[in-house]
Amino acid sequence: MLRINRRKVWLCLPVALTILAVAQNAVAQDFSHRIELFAEGGASMSNQVVGQQSTVFYTGPTLGTSEAEVVHESLLTTGRLFTGLRFWLGPDQAIEASFSYAPTDLAEHNVCLPSCGESKEIRPLRAFFLAGNYVHELPSVWRARPFLTAGLGVAGFYQPIFMNFPNSRFVANFGGGLDFRLSRHWSFRAEYRDWMLSMPQVGDSTPGGLTHNSVPSVGLVYRF
Repeated sequence: MLRINRRKVWLCLPVALTILAVAQNAVAQDFSHRIELFAEGGASMSNQVVGQQSTVFYTGPTLGTSEAEVVHESLLTTGRLFTGLRFWLGPDQAIEASFSYAPTDLAEHNVCLPSCGESKEIRPLRAFFLAGNYVHELPSVWRARPFLTAGLGVAGFYQPIFMNFPNSRFVANFGGGLDFRLSRHWSFRAEYRDWMLSMPQVGDSTPGGLTHNSVPSVGLVYRF
């Protein structure tokens, strides 16, 4: 028959209560530090997209000549402001809402073939990005906390000279980064994201194809 030593039970009870209190306090601290605000600055770099369209010029009732126009489009490299909020669902998973802005002018280089000339033009363009992301944190090393992220959103474009808005674009992004803890609430963040979107169609430009917008950035994080 199992016999219980009441004296040992009473001695262990304060230890158990202390452990329970510490655990509850840790849970409360984790819950109160689930929200992060971040602000970053970086570069916005895009690859070039090439499109082609053909035009037929008629010189008589049945005769005509065909000319092809090759259009090279690219978003000029510029600065990028990136800010948002991250809410941690657990120790290593979070969801994020972000906003970013870049004064990204559109460069066009039109070449008319076979030999009808070429032209170059830069169209002022302002880009706004809204996105929702999933974030997964990897095992930390000392004060460094690496993470991976992927998400979806929309990109809006504003053309200040003509006071109009080209059609918004669906965007997807993925990347990763590193948080380096500076104090209980503050961290330094460095990250890289690849934003995939269709090149905006501005004015009489031809519809663009898929472009990759590369964004390396650094900034600060405040965790409540």
